[in-house]
Amino acid sequence: MSIPCPVTGCGRPTRGATICGACAADLARALASVPWLDRQLDLVLARQTRIGSRGPRPAETPLPYAPHATEAREVLRSTLAAWVDELLPVLPRRDPGPVCADCAHPSCRYRAPGRTLPGMAWWFQARVDHLVRHPEAEELRDEIMAAVWAAQRVVDRPADRRYVGQCGADLDGSDCEADLYARPNAATVTCPACDTRWDVRWRRERLLAAAEDTLATAADLARALTGLGHEVTPEMIRGYAHRGQLVPHGRDARGRPLYRLGDVADAVAAAAARRAERSA
Repeated sequence: MSIPCPVTGCGRPTRGATICGACAADLARALASVPWLDRQLDLVLARQTRIGSRGPRPAETPLPYAPHATEAREVLRSTLAAWVDELLPVLPRRDPGPVCADCAHPSCRYRAPGRTLPGMAWWFQARVDHLVRHPEAEELRDEIMAAVWAAQRVVDRPADRRYVGQCGADLDGSDCEADLYARPNAATVTCPACDTRWDVRWRRERLLAAAEDTLATAADLARALTGLGHEVTPEMIRGYAHRGQLVPHGRDARGRPLYRLGDVADAVAAAAARRAERSA
């Protein structure tokens, strides 16, 4: 007699495997989406969608771009990596053959994957027929699906909204931790969790003040400040530095100068004031 699938809400016959064919197909589709999700998370991280956090921060940490995207990627990566480590010793192995990014060589499927998201996803896809018979297939499926769904929610967030911080409204002694996203020209934003209305300009100023000691490259700072309502380009920042209006504070691993966000914001404001005086 076939055992019902143990996946929550399923119950279909497993037909000799640990989980049923439908749940295995869901896992395969989720794994197939990982390379696309990896590229989309890159796009989310490239857009300055969130800046600043609560509490003290080191002055020389990179701008905390889209920590929701950073966290989703890390959860997905660590989940896949943990299961690779768990399964490598027990899955069938053969002598390695040609190394290909994506091919039909039978031996390639037995190689240990690299730790990139696409590499690990492909490794799992090549083993779905083994995975569904593993004693912990239900747990593996649940954890990988949850990590993929979390990344998908980040990618599906409307791109035309900018992060303006956590709500922070007092809810009977505890702070509302809902994330707030406002349209670029919005004057106010309403919390989706507690319906508190906030002034967008005030919230952006608060984020700017919280991150003023952050050091980053001209490109990263331009994205950050543009996300906070200041139209800035990397070329403008480099121009301020060339004219002595900005002083770099060290360099990153690639040798690019790092500037303090607060100094760049001051230079932008000073330039705007000079333009206003000339046009008066």
